[in-house]
Amino acid sequence: MTAAPPAAPAHRPGAARILLIVILVHTAGVFAYSTLWRGLFAADFDVNDFKAYAAGATALAAGRPDMLYPDPATLNLGVLPDQPWVKFAMDHGIPHPSAYIYPPFLAVVLRPLAALPYHRANQVWFLLNAALFAASVGLLVTWRRGAVAPEAAGAIAFASMNFYPTFRALQCGQVGMILLFLTAAALWSLERERDGLAGTAIAIAAAIKLTPAILIAFFFLAGRHRAGRASLVAGTACAAVSIAGAGFDNHVVFLRDFLPTLSRGAATFANQSLTGFLARLATGATMNAYEFLEGPPWLGAASRASSAAVLLASLALGARAARRGRTAEGLSLVVLGSLLASPISWEHHFIAALVPIAVLLVLATESGTVPGWRAGALLAGYALIAVNGYDLVRRYFPYRLGRLAISQAFFGGGALWLLLAAGRRSDPPASIAIDAAVPGGSAARAGAS
Repeated sequence: MTAAPPAAPAHRPGAARILLIVILVHTAGVFAYSTLWRGLFAADFDVNDFKAYAAGATALAAGRPDMLYPDPATLNLGVLPDQPWVKFAMDHGIPHPSAYIYPPFLAVVLRPLAALPYHRANQVWFLLNAALFAASVGLLVTWRRGAVAPEAAGAIAFASMNFYPTFRALQCGQVGMILLFLTAAALWSLERERDGLAGTAIAIAAAIKLTPAILIAFFFLAGRHRAGRASLVAGTACAAVSIAGAGFDNHVVFLRDFLPTLSRGAATFANQSLTGFLARLATGATMNAYEFLEGPPWLGAASRASSAAVLLASLALGARAARRGRTAEGLSLVVLGSLLASPISWEHHFIAALVPIAVLLVLATESGTVPGWRAGALLAGYALIAVNGYDLVRRYFPYRLGRLAISQAFFGGGALWLLLAAGRRSDPPASIAIDAAVPGGSAARAGAS
């Protein structure tokens, strides 16, 4: 008599899943210690970009809206001439202040931090950024309605914590963490038909920094009209709050005097936009100085034309993908397009690329088999953005080749953009918006819009 085979054991995580958990725990520990703990409690702790935000918020909190912006005529990304706002900021405890060059809305909403001593406000801002990063990762690992494969969720978390723009954004105290959270919230909301929430998130992001405003156009072109209308309503409310808190004149100064200067771009290695790429190739401007570009007129025209083409292509392809039931891919295309086309996209601005990376990772696990070229493009795009190659390029590359290779994040963003633009063979015709895997999915979205 043959003994019956033992009953199948209850489901247990396989060796690969256990290994993934170990890697994630280790990664999270290293990230928490080296990036968060050591940064926050360093003796010389001072996130640099917060100086500009604190200077703007302090000016408004002190009832001096005239001190919000520096003189636009002498505006530069480097050391500014001594101006009244510099002494004003230093008198209020801000060491070596930086010029505030964002829309007035950010300074208005940060006014409460001006009530704290500068060092304490700096720490609060750092902790807020850390919390927003954690919340953003939470949104990205759950962006897909329904279950996300553990492998995809683990890959997103790993990619987010091993991402050079993440380190730089925390190190600089960048507002990019807020923008990442709001963009991830929009992605998460669109997937769940919460278009009003998605539109509101993008409107707030556009009020903080104008670049995300392109997503409002995407909403309308993609047929997500409720999200578009919510963006307009929320944007109007943000504008009202901003004007009430900073005065109408400061908005005129920003739009009339600051935007044209900012649109010139910069040739520095840190500017990973199309404008920065062209400036480094076509001029001999130093890559180590943070200065606005003083290039020939033809270069400015070429940069604006090529950037406009990238934006238009992103909107057209993104809207087409959304109308085929692939809203996440369409949104991702426009997010990447805005990073590539903006006159200035610092390395830490590319933290927004975590949104398309998360989308691509989830789609890769859902498809089962990924063509080699798609896997290679995703890996190459992520690696080029995630790794800081500045020292390698500076030390070992010839001058001309180095001016090309230093644009690595730009190339990485371009690779991810092309990967999304290529679409997938399983795309249904544009006239059909059906997602059988998600009840009430694309068809419901088409009806709701």
